[in-house]
Amino acid sequence: ALRALPGDRPVPVEFNRRGVAMSANVEPSPDWTAAPNYAASLKVAVKRDPGVMAYAVAQARQMIEAGKTASASAAMRGWRRSWRTGAPGQIVQGELLAARKKWKQSLGAYNRARVKDRGNGMIAFGRGVALSALDKGAASQVAFATAARLDPTDPAAAAFQAYALLQADRTPEALAAARRAVRLDPRYGDAFLPYGISLL
Repeated sequence: ALRALPGDRPVPVEFNRRGVAMSANVEPSPDWTAAPNYAASLKVAVKRDPGVMAYAVAQARQMIEAGKTASASAAMRGWRRSWRTGAPGQIVQGELLAARKKWKQSLGAYNRARVKDRGNGMIAFGRGVALSALDKGAASQVAFATAARLDPTDPAAAAFQAYALLQADRTPEALAAARRAVRLDPRYGDAFLPYGISLL
């Protein structure tokens, strides 16, 4: 019931307690909250365990998401060669280049990651975004479909697949993908946009 209420707005609620009718205002949490900032924790984790690739990757991704692409790039230059050239390193490289709008180079990084790990939905999704930015609609459709197949629990893959299908005027298929995205996460706004457009 609380999820159905709008966030950050008091809503009058009437209820019955031991036979007495009562009312109160309920103010649900906002529908969206910013992700926690783990920068300090990741800095400590990387310093304590510099040999753990997962910490280094998480730190670089957090920097990219925070818009600190120069810091992420500097951190990645300090990585072991095997980290940089492996699939996780190439994924982060793809994300870094995408954040800088260097779509062709981003696609190259995702392609190198795909050679090393064909079963990773994140790689297929990144390829789809880069291909879409490069106006390669048919290839982006395939990439997003692959991402949705590799990770059927990812609403973003389904929603972006719907967008790509809409661009190709494949409305019935776009509607199916958008419906899947909405089912996967009814609170994900990017699922409802292609859903609404498909219905129109």
